[in-house]
Amino acid sequence: DPLASQAASDRLRSWTGLAEGSSLEGAALAVHRLLARSPALLVAASLEDALGVTLRPNLPGTIRERPNWRLPLPKMLEELEKDPEAMALAAALARGPRPR
Repeated sequence: DPLASQAASDRLRSWTGLAEGSSLEGAALAVHRLLARSPALLVAASLEDALGVTLRPNLPGTIRERPNWRLPLPKMLEELEKDPEAMALAAALARGPRPR
């Protein structure tokens, strides 16, 4: 739905200060920074988010149509600490508020 998609993009930009046309990686980082500043006691990021993967590992309602839970990541786990986007996302979450 193009109208719903535009509304979601507008809300994202208003909450994060992102410019229109920002990259997927920039949007994921901005959202996780926003979440890290929230009062939530638990905030997590998926490896797919950290690596900018757009295909989700589990699509409910599919059994034979999709290889759910068998989608490989574009990098080995050992390479994550060398990936600047993944490290920026991890740092954003690490700087979040601490529980009282």
